[in-house]
Amino acid sequence: MNDTNFPSIEQYRHAIENLIRLDIPSQRYVGTIKVHGTNARITVREDGTRTYGSRNQSGLTGGHYGFVEWAREQKIFALGPKIPYTIYGEWAGKGIQAGIEYPKTFFPFAVLQHEGEKWFGSECLLTSYGAYRLNDHENDNARAEWIPVCVFGRFSVELNQTDNEFTEKYLEELVSEIDEKCPVASMLGYGGHGEGIVFIPWLSLNPAHGFKVKGESHRTTGVKIGKSAPIEGLEEFLATVCTEARMNQGLEWIP
Repeated sequence: MNDTNFPSIEQYRHAIENLIRLDIPSQRYVGTIKVHGTNARITVREDGTRTYGSRNQSGLTGGHYGFVEWAREQKIFALGPKIPYTIYGEWAGKGIQAGIEYPKTFFPFAVLQHEGEKWFGSECLLTSYGAYRLNDHENDNARAEWIPVCVFGRFSVELNQTDNEFTEKYLEELVSEIDEKCPVASMLGYGGHGEGIVFIPWLSLNPAHGFKVKGESHRTTGVKIGKSAPIEGLEEFLATVCTEARMNQGLEWIP
């Protein structure tokens, strides 16, 4: 298996539909903060060399908001996965997405072991992150330029085949707090709105089987969690589908 694009993550309602389709009565999911940036990845090959990529491109030799140049100098390694493996994360910071003021930072959120296509959470990166932070403390002005997303906390929720208003309310409250005060920006000493949470199945840790929930500031549609109703008229269509967040997301895909 070669360097591969990160799978698309569905919405909450799609997770419910999948449980019904697969006839799974209920399933527990674990969540981590969804950082507002651009998808980036580092693949460690069999011989220890690396390749770099974005969501849409493999084999990057430079660019992607400076990610490739930065990543070449970093000692990021995972404990647990056997090589070859790919570290997926969000490259975020000032100059990448509007409204972000903290310096460019890599936030790894998942690792894919190519053999057997086995997924690991960002916890497998904590040891190398901890050593990096320890070395950083020698310089009072230094700071880590990469942080596993699990550092910002974990969330848990159990879904069943029935849309549950209590669960939807719980998720809305969680992302509302994150939207109000971004845990990532706050930890780095800045303000700003957080994006949301990504939930993945507790057992498989496969992002392709997970779902995401976003706060009001970053929703790419005007649809609330778990809500899906027919759209009536052009104005409602524009308000529901053509949000500012969706338009900004579209610009990311333009070469």
